[in-house]
Amino acid sequence: MGEDIPNISGATLSCRNVVDGVRRLLVLHDLVLKNE
Repeated sequence: MGEDIPNISGATLSCRNVVDGVRRLLVLHDLVLKNE
């Protein structure tokens, strides 16, 4: 965690969106686990 994921060439915008979504899910997942 905390490291950047290399982009897939030719798909920069969609790759960034996927990475942002995954990061949000991981943060949400961590918050849920800490509250249990």
